[in-house]
Amino acid sequence: MYLMLLLLLTSGSMSVIPRADLERTVEQYIRSRDARHEEDLVIEFRSVPSGLVTKGKAYTLRVSEAGAMSPSGNVSVGVEVIEGGRVENHCIVSVRVRIFDSVFVAARQLGRHERIASQDIRRERMETTGLKGDALKSFAGLRTKRIVNAGSVLTRELTESVPDIAQGSAVTLIVRGKNFTFSVEAVAREDGARGELVTVQRAGNSARFQATVLDARTVEMTIQ
Repeated sequence: MYLMLLLLLTSGSMSVIPRADLERTVEQYIRSRDARHEEDLVIEFRSVPSGLVTKGKAYTLRVSEAGAMSPSGNVSVGVEVIEGGRVENHCIVSVRVRIFDSVFVAARQLGRHERIASQDIRRERMETTGLKGDALKSFAGLRTKRIVNAGSVLTRELTESVPDIAQGSAVTLIVRGKNFTFSVEAVAREDGARGELVTVQRAGNSARFQATVLDARTVEMTIQ
């Protein structure tokens, strides 16, 4: 796909292509590839050729898509001058694409494996061009993977789902056999979500078992 800007020249056999036409072609191309609102995507032109010429009275400017373009940061965009269906000239336009967004920011330092609550965060609009990771759209049911400093943007890479059973929590271990069922108190030795196998240790005993998480307080082990 090419985004084209048709420019008609009324006189002269050799003309310099205006800088504004190159900028407009590049900006239209970048915005056509990004659904953000205009205020959330700022394009700063760093280097635009000023002596690019055309021979004919009518020409088309188009962005070459020969290589993949980074969606943000410093970007080099190739622009071609098409006359009579042929590429007659080309240049490189250098821009900086800046991204702005409203993101969740830690209002205080959050500890490792701390469940995120509304009082722990705030919304801030800031530049996210160089952000490492994907900013969270929601924090419901999430906790931190590691310590998060105050003022840090919360990303998917810094968070994980809160497990149904947390390491160290007291649980009821249901043991089922062919002709019997009984339950004992135990302690979870690792985090686990519903349906996952976790290691549990019977209270007052060093024996450890693998059991399936049923809910936040119950695990089950089947003996064949």
